[in-house]
Amino acid sequence: MPTANRSTLPVNLVLCLGASVQIFGDRSKLCFDVSDTLENGLLKIDIWCANKLITYFDNMAYLPSFTQSLRRELEFLQGSSLSNAPCLNYGPTTDDVSARITKNGNMVNIEFQFDDTEKNHLIIEAEVLAGIFREVILKLESVALA
Repeated sequence: MPTANRSTLPVNLVLCLGASVQIFGDRSKLCFDVSDTLENGLLKIDIWCANKLITYFDNMAYLPSFTQSLRRELEFLQGSSLSNAPCLNYGPTTDDVSARITKNGNMVNIEFQFDDTEKNHLIIEAEVLAGIFREVILKLESVALA
């Protein structure tokens, strides 16, 4: 099977070994690369934050708990106050990164780090982040129903 060159495909769809992957967000901010196909009850999801792959060790997610974690984070994000709260906590898939989120007006600061590494920062509009979460949740629900 011929391999696809990522640069020649639409931004939101990439072919990967015969399976399609839909991309939500921007890798320089926050991005979820979500597969269309469940494998043994798990779904391949790569998560990028500030150009860093945070699912480098485990990118296979158990759909029900991953989706619920994402919904919970969206609810927190839509609240009026959010200060130094845990985030990017989607079960075993994101065990290799610790992250905290602070909301200041319409902007969100996510501070994250991998074990024994320097802290990284991402600043993004709260509504942009919420939009990414909503789109990913819809995608996960459609995969679960397929």
